[in-house]
Amino acid sequence: MRFGIRKLSVCGRVFISVVTLLVAGCSKPEEVINRRLADANQKIEEGAPTEAVEILEKLNRKFPDQARVLEALGFAYAQVDRQMDAATAFVAAADADPEAAYLRQFAAEAYLRQDKLNEAAEQYRLYIAAYPDDYQGWKNLGETEERLGNITRAIETYLEWYRLRPSGFAALRLGKAFRKLNNTPQAKSWFETTIKHGDDAVKEALLGLLEIEVEAGDMAAAEKTVGQLDRNFPGTLDASDLAGVRERIAAWRKAQEALEQARAEQERLARELEEARRRQQREAQLAAERQREAARQREAEAAAAAAADTPGTAPTAPSTAPVRTEPDTPLAALQSASRPAPAQIPEDLAAAIARRESGDPDGAADMLWRALGEDDTRVDLWVELADIYREQKQYAAAEACILEARRLAPDSIEVETAYLNIVRESQPRDVYLARVQSAREKFPANANLAWVYARELAELEGDAARTIAAFEDFLLLADPADPRRAEAAAYLARNRR
Repeated sequence: MRFGIRKLSVCGRVFISVVTLLVAGCSKPEEVINRRLADANQKIEEGAPTEAVEILEKLNRKFPDQARVLEALGFAYAQVDRQMDAATAFVAAADADPEAAYLRQFAAEAYLRQDKLNEAAEQYRLYIAAYPDDYQGWKNLGETEERLGNITRAIETYLEWYRLRPSGFAALRLGKAFRKLNNTPQAKSWFETTIKHGDDAVKEALLGLLEIEVEAGDMAAAEKTVGQLDRNFPGTLDASDLAGVRERIAAWRKAQEALEQARAEQERLARELEEARRRQQREAQLAAERQREAARQREAEAAAAAAADTPGTAPTAPSTAPVRTEPDTPLAALQSASRPAPAQIPEDLAAAIARRESGDPDGAADMLWRALGEDDTRVDLWVELADIYREQKQYAAAEACILEARRLAPDSIEVETAYLNIVRESQPRDVYLARVQSAREKFPANANLAWVYARELAELEGDAARTIAAFEDFLLLADPADPRRAEAAAYLARNRR
């Protein structure tokens, strides 16, 4: 209402100026129009808008296609709250004069006062067609489309608003509109954009964001958003429909603390159980060693007694010759060669091997896991399981199994060889060579490892002196009949200086 009065007053003053400037030279119709417009403006200023309407209606009947008359009549109608008549007059003025397209936004406002949303939207569309860079027109059209329930159209319009004049208010409108479409990711993004703008729309954006976080069950994020609201807008949350969120967050925080305590307790119990398992394992190993020592003592005593009972027989001194316990087969075949003879293989392991060889490695792995569930200290089961995973190229699982076997049997050349087989396939060559070198240092008397180490160095064609020393070590360890001696000697003959 106040805008209509201001606008009409301005028009009246303009019309009076026109009369003053043109009174001497204008045609008679222009004189009449200017004079009557000035009369109407005078009535408005005197607080008699109804009389102004009567003057302008008569003038309009006499000059029905005059945009100036229709414009003034529209504002006069607005003064006396005849909104539909005002809208009709504004539309007619804009239709009569394309230069008066700005009047369509006043027509739209008059329609909105009568809840004529479709008519208002149409006038806003025509307005922005004439003034596409007026962000206010896009804003007004978007709000009208949203009231009509045309949310997708409203979003398209709000995007133009934001493009022309980025602001937190435009971003907030977009967030709310996407929320109505249940497009939560977009709504959240636009609410966050609103917050970044830092203007007066931030408060509503924080509430919208909080609602999304609570619905998603993201209580950690909701807790942070509540903190922002409390710091920047004290009392806002408690005065909103989301006031109950505080209790939900408090309950969640309490549950989180309880969960953390339970997790810490579980970790403590797990450590205690692991320590107990290792302690029991050590005790079992010590007991087994004591039993073996007792058995050896009994055997020695029995042998001594038997020798004493046999006249003329001297006790036989124990042999000091080294006993070869390490296989001399190549590394690639050492895994299978290190298996015991079929008669020596435990029944559960034999069944798993048979199933693997029949083409069912997964079934074999299941059998081995069940057996380990009964006794997880059996090195033979861990080695076989690791080799199954190696063949299937499941190297992470293979390494986990063979490392457990190495932990249980750190001095076993068979286990070390199986470990190297896996590393050779799963790791870069330099890593594999480093592992072979470590194995050589751990088992310095093993000819097979000496051969593998020397061959790897030779294939790398790196440090010749280091390679020569490796082949010389092999010759010192290998049996005289080992066929690999010839290849080692040939390499040394070619490369020694």
